Amino acid sequence: MPRGPWTTTQSRIAYSTPRFKVHQDEVTRPDGTPGEYDWIATSDQVRVAALVDEHILLVEQYHYLIGRTLQLPGGNVEDGETAEEAAKRELEQETGYRDGKWTNHGRLSPLPGLSPAYIHLWLVQHVSAGTPKPESAERDLRVVRLPIRDALRAAYDNKIGCAASAALVFAVAGALAN
Repeated sequence: MPRGPWTTTQSRIAYSTPRFKVHQDEVTRPDGTPGEYDWIATSDQVRVAALVDEHILLVEQYHYLIGRTLQLPGGNVEDGETAEEAAKRELEQETGYRDGKWTNHGRLSPLPGLSPAYIHLWLVQHVSAGTPKPESAERDLRVVRLPIRDALRAAYDNKIGCAASAALVFAVAGALAN
């Protein structure tokens, strides 16, 4: 199977969990030499920049691998769900906010050499408040409202530990400045 200048001659799943699959492919590289290529199949993700009274909503949470960090609300795109549906579900689940005017801000490939998964970026304005419904692994989640300027500073100072969240904060601040 061709993938641009690469050709996959054989593929197998080396390891599988409910969250991801590790693939080991035998390939022909662009220069014609044979080789192996390992990669991970996992679900796409979403991140949501929700604006409330000239503030951006972030969540502070402890992550098993990196510790406590700030990030935008978000999570997995579930099977049968669009990225927009996932963004709306995750925002309401983590912050209680819902509805509003939604704008797609594109998508990022966070690890293009390791996974074809994307992170879809969304902006929502004019949201309605509600009650958060966090999952069991999110019980320590805390919603933080920051003025855009403070969110930008948090992104520059690496207090926002999610690269896609930082990228979306920069994009939204730039769009609002224009």
